[in-house]
Amino acid sequence: MSEGGTVGEAIYRHHAESGIAPDGGISDRWVVIRIGRVPMPFLNTAARRRALALHDVNHRVAGLGTGNVGEAEISAWELASGGCGPYMAAWALDLAGMLLGMVWPIHVIRAFVAGRTMRNLYAFDPDQVRAMNLAELRQALTRPGGRGLSSLAVFTGYLILAVPVGAAFFIMVLVSLPVWALTQDPIAVP
Repeated sequence: MSEGGTVGEAIYRHHAESGIAPDGGISDRWVVIRIGRVPMPFLNTAARRRALALHDVNHRVAGLGTGNVGEAEISAWELASGGCGPYMAAWALDLAGMLLGMVWPIHVIRAFVAGRTMRNLYAFDPDQVRAMNLAELRQALTRPGGRGLSSLAVFTGYLILAVPVGAAFFIMVLVSLPVWALTQDPIAVP
């Protein structure tokens, strides 16, 4: 992906191309992931909101899209590229996303392998990152190596950890579903 300009400009394009609200969904009360037509809602917590700006930049740095496959890929990529630092919501969502993404194992494995050759932005300040040049940032985040048996061990470890985290996420969604449904306009819900 050859993309010039600042990270802020790239994020604006990312939101526009993906049909995401200009603020990236930060102001939304609920996050709704859909598996087919089945909604999987959960509250858009302050912890998730703090991680969202860096998560969106990681999409651009990694060159990964949105949608179910893209979110599964970015989950694997973020874990492989150094994890999520102090962003506990991002850790939980990435582990659950990688596990759900095993429906598309080739995509998840490729993204994980690509992530092992880069660092992600969870160690950076979101405000400083927005003014950086995206191409230069991508180059600065590239790291050597990351393939082989150590990558297989890290992938396996994350996948094992993802099982209980994914189960907890699924339970949270089941508890949230009736509350979310009561807050929706019955005409607007597909």
